[in-house]
Amino acid sequence: MSLQDTLGNKEWLRANEDAIKKLLPDKWTDITQLQGVRIGSKLKELGVEYNSEEQFARIMIFMEKIGIVQAKGNRVRNNPDSIFKK
Repeated sequence: MSLQDTLGNKEWLRANEDAIKKLLPDKWTDITQLQGVRIGSKLKELGVEYNSEEQFARIMIFMEKIGIVQAKGNRVRNNPDSIFKK
């Protein structure tokens, strides 16, 4: 599925938010310690398609902007709170 149909789709994102967050560390982790290949392959299993490391990096930046990923300097973690207002 395209990015528009996955990360760009509110319903898809709501349904898959927890699955995406499970791919990311719960504790602050240095970005160099992330298992990018594992995260990328699991995202693809969820239907998120990308074709290059650059696109993967943009996906990670997008996930930070929408609040799935939290970043502080070179450290990241998943956001323990839902990105959707309850």
